[in-house]
Amino acid sequence: MSSEGFSDDLNFNQTFTGSQGSFEPDYASQYNKGQGIRYTPSIQPILPLLKPGETRRTNARKPKPVLSAVFYCHEDLDFGSFLEAAVQSVDGKGNLPYCLDGFKVVGPEGSGELRSNTFTISWSVRGKQGVLTNEATYNNMLSQNKGDIKLTIEELDPPQSYFGSIAQAQVPDEGPGNDSGGHTKKHCKVVHEELEEETLKKEFIKKIDLKYRCEDTKCSSPTCFVMPTGSHLLLTPMHVCTWAAAMVAHKENVDIEHPPATPLFDHNGQSHDDIALLARHRRNLSNLENTPNTNANITVNLAGIGELIDGRPVLQNIDHNAPAPPSKSALQPKLSLDVFCDCYNLNATILDKLHATDITGPHSLRFFFRTKS
Repeated sequence: MSSEGFSDDLNFNQTFTGSQGSFEPDYASQYNKGQGIRYTPSIQPILPLLKPGETRRTNARKPKPVLSAVFYCHEDLDFGSFLEAAVQSVDGKGNLPYCLDGFKVVGPEGSGELRSNTFTISWSVRGKQGVLTNEATYNNMLSQNKGDIKLTIEELDPPQSYFGSIAQAQVPDEGPGNDSGGHTKKHCKVVHEELEEETLKKEFIKKIDLKYRCEDTKCSSPTCFVMPTGSHLLLTPMHVCTWAAAMVAHKENVDIEHPPATPLFDHNGQSHDDIALLARHRRNLSNLENTPNTNANITVNLAGIGELIDGRPVLQNIDHNAPAPPSKSALQPKLSLDVFCDCYNLNATILDKLHATDITGPHSLRFFFRTKS
């Protein structure tokens, strides 16, 4: 059977000897005519390892992912056997100098955790994706599938101790022409092996990264620590390094489940280095500056309020020494039509005519013009 340009499809619907044994169902799968779920794997290789004397640009790009032959697995296959099938499907297609099968699934049955220093594995199906770190994420992947799942296996860089052991093996022995008896020695590059604390710290960093990869679709952060309040704390490289260093130093009450009690891990879900928090604080200050002061004293002058209510003209004391008022005079209060006729001794006939034309007061007379009939 062939698919997508590959010569043969691999069928791993068989018993595998994984790190914790394997389980193979003895009944047919409900997918793909009993063959099982169809997996399309690809591997993301690391950069090719440098030979002695070779150099590489610091911003060199990783190689393109390499597709491999599809394989089939029963949907009830256990987590360890599935991982072994996935690793075998990309065997020999990466750049690591050793195989990827050096992984373990540790923990009680049904809640095993993947432990591997050579690869990480992720999946995608119908727009959904995730990272396989334990049996819970494996079951989540199976619940999303419709019989066809894409896998991406990403190689991890070898530990520094691997390069140190190679360098030690390549150091030449002192020969007859390379001794201390007056002959010139050939200078060899000194390789400094990594300290045990640094190696342990890197291992803790990998464990924290794998354990706290956020699978919440509503969260935009790749790695989060869920606080007791339910809020997500973004784990930056500074967070992870600080946490790993505290574990190496055996700080009290610090382990893979409990971060150090420092301001960096604020239990209110806030960090002093959080740009969003600083922006919100600055916005609140700006809102306070722009809010009017409701406690300011306001003087209200009620002189002449009785005349205004009765519709009578308000007499004001004129101060000739006062500054000139602004050019635009204030609007006078509106008089009713009856008060207007009384003030100017207009008879009832005029009042009736004004009422007939819907004149409500003298303020509306300016809208009428004398026209010739």
